[in-house]
Amino acid sequence: MAFDVFLASANEDKDMAALVARRLRALKFKVRYSKKGEAPTFDDKDARDAARSTVMLVLWSGAAVRSDWVRAAASIGASKDSMLVHAALDSAEPDDPFGRAKRFDLVGFTTRTTVEGWYQTVEAIGDLVGRSDLRTWMQLAKTDEDGQAAWRSAHPNDPISIQARERRAAAEAKKLGDIPSIVTERTTPITEDDLLADGDEARDNPLLLWASLTGIAAMLFAAYAFRTPPLPVLPSGAIIAQTCPAGYMPANLLSPKYDLLNPGQVIDDTSDTPD
Repeated sequence: MAFDVFLASANEDKDMAALVARRLRALKFKVRYSKKGEAPTFDDKDARDAARSTVMLVLWSGAAVRSDWVRAAASIGASKDSMLVHAALDSAEPDDPFGRAKRFDLVGFTTRTTVEGWYQTVEAIGDLVGRSDLRTWMQLAKTDEDGQAAWRSAHPNDPISIQARERRAAAEAKKLGDIPSIVTERTTPITEDDLLADGDEARDNPLLLWASLTGIAAMLFAAYAFRTPPLPVLPSGAIIAQTCPAGYMPANLLSPKYDLLNPGQVIDDTSDTPD
């Protein structure tokens, strides 16, 4: 994955780093930063992520100056032209060549206070990524919908504007999906996809779902009410005898096997003399 910003900071500065990452992501920058903190050594994955990033933002502090990981990250960033942006969290000064680089002052930057150094940091990152006028956007009040709309109109290709259009399109599509459509005659065969879509519609429409459940309950009740009475339970060992009206003979006795009217040849089996 390609990143706009690779954030390099010491684990001791994780609260400030998390705030910086959160603010950059709110501006729709893709930021490489882990809340879990960095490993003791700058490994191959760190190097690959840094190489796939456009900007490396280093948050310098007393802890960062002593961090081997931060110095290794900054060295990777220095090997790529126009990649490094430096910010200072305190008065600690890194070793050369980073000590000679301009550092934007983030002292006093909090969730409620935005310092000038933050605006400068964002502008420097925006210039390297190809975005402009982000200071104006950050200074707009959240309730200034007209100002925000004007900014997006002036910067239609900025990620902020693109995401706003995508959200409006999704909201409009959802509204259209809630409006019942006019039923028209089907001119194409019903496919399996149509059946799945109908199932999804039934699931998403509570009225249709309740109507289906009511119909099923009615059918179950009718089946119970008009069921065939069960056979009586007989005592154990009882034999069910087949009865026939007076003057009639059961049909099974009229079969050739039990033809009582034509018994056939009478065999005398009382004699001891064999045939």
